[in-house]
Amino acid sequence: MSAAHSAAFPVCIRLSKGLRVYIVVFGATWLLMTFAMMFLGSTSGGIFLVVPLLMMAYGAVAMGRALMLKVVTDGDYLVVRNIVRTWSFDRSEIEGFRVGDSGIGRQKAVHVLVRGGEMKMLHATIQLSPFGHGRQSELAEQLRAWLAQ
Repeated sequence: MSAAHSAAFPVCIRLSKGLRVYIVVFGATWLLMTFAMMFLGSTSGGIFLVVPLLMMAYGAVAMGRALMLKVVTDGDYLVVRNIVRTWSFDRSEIEGFRVGDSGIGRQKAVHVLVRGGEMKMLHATIQLSPFGHGRQSELAEQLRAWLAQ
């Protein structure tokens, strides 16, 4: 299949808008609280100043990475940006997509099954709220339709 035909049906999956808003609000709260800890601890100095700085750095990186989660089809490639790393799979490497356990309570996520039996979870498909439990099935169907092109 040509890349021009594949590009006619792009798929772009991100975290739900509600979850992205939650991440921004939680991240801002995290940064403000750790800044307050740093300000209050500045009179003591030493470890009371270093710990909040480390917490602020960790929070900023974690929240930034979480906001960048996405799954995109680019021609004959599937690009997966997860929390820790980014993968790019050629369409010929992919055997299918499955909805499975996300490892976070009873929450589900879509997984890509790569040739050789390896499965990679697509972090952008996790739904952490009690609402929208059918979302993973819909996302998996979108990806299956792209794969079948």
